[in-house]
Amino acid sequence: DYDFSFSGLKTAVLYAHKNQSSKTKKSKKYISAMSSEIQQSIIYVLIKKTIKASHYFQVKSIILVGVVSSNHELRRQFHENINKRTLCFIFRFRPGLTRNIHTHTRGITARMLGRVIA
Repeated sequence: DYDFSFSGLKTAVLYAHKNQSSKTKKSKKYISAMSSEIQQSIIYVLIKKTIKASHYFQVKSIILVGVVSSNHELRRQFHENINKRTLCFIFRFRPGLTRNIHTHTRGITARMLGRVIA
């Protein structure tokens, strides 16, 4: 299974959010924690499935490009996992984009959580 769908994650976030109090839902700490957990869940799936596919297709290198490659934590964890294997890993990104992507992702999460109760 090399499908990178996150519909199950979105559903889990929706139900977890619905179970929170109104005060918690508006908390910056809650939104930050949810953003971090969502990011980590996505990173875990991306790394696991990418490595699985690399073994199946017997690739020697992986290239991560575009906006996704601007995520520092994703790059760090990929390096941590790839260094344990015999794969060459290449990142192509614009350094100035990293902060903007993080801010944008947090904004999307905050809006998504805000719309859940609307």
